[in-house]
Amino acid sequence: TRSLFAYWDTVRAGRRAPRRLEIQPAQLGGLLLDTFILERTAPSTFLFRLAGTRVSHWLGADLRTRNFLSCWGEADRAMLERHLSAISELGRVGLFTGEGYLSDGGVSAGSRAAAAPFELIVLPLMHTGHAIDRLLCLLVPLDDSAADAQHPRHGLKLLAAEEIWPEGVSRDPFAEP
Repeated sequence: TRSLFAYWDTVRAGRRAPRRLEIQPAQLGGLLLDTFILERTAPSTFLFRLAGTRVSHWLGADLRTRNFLSCWGEADRAMLERHLSAISELGRVGLFTGEGYLSDGGVSAGSRAAAAPFELIVLPLMHTGHAIDRLLCLLVPLDDSAADAQHPRHGLKLLAAEEIWPEGVSRDPFAEP
């Protein structure tokens, strides 16, 4: 997440968000498999436009045209929608931690069995005009068992959310206090 943020921040060059076409896939290297791009088509609709191979396998589906919010447990959708809307409207960055479950039952039942922790960073992009209508995302499993694409996740649970303001006091939001 630090590497993608640093690249995005460099391309952004002090603006609210870089343009989608300024992001060069070749510059992402090994991160490309874990990245995806969302398109905001309505206030509560964030469709997958592109998804790296590992993201698609980890979530166990062809993600194109699927609403990102549908991957999450019902309890988390409203909160995540507010965060994604703020990213789109204000140009801030979102850093999230969560867990992926082997079945939808794990999310609704709150079972910790087979939970796979992950980190997700969401970065704003402009596609056309001056509106932020694309989001560059990186989903990184936090341990080796979580990265196992042989066991796709069918539900995601939000554990924590952090707002990052790129124009803030520190240029590196990951720096120790």
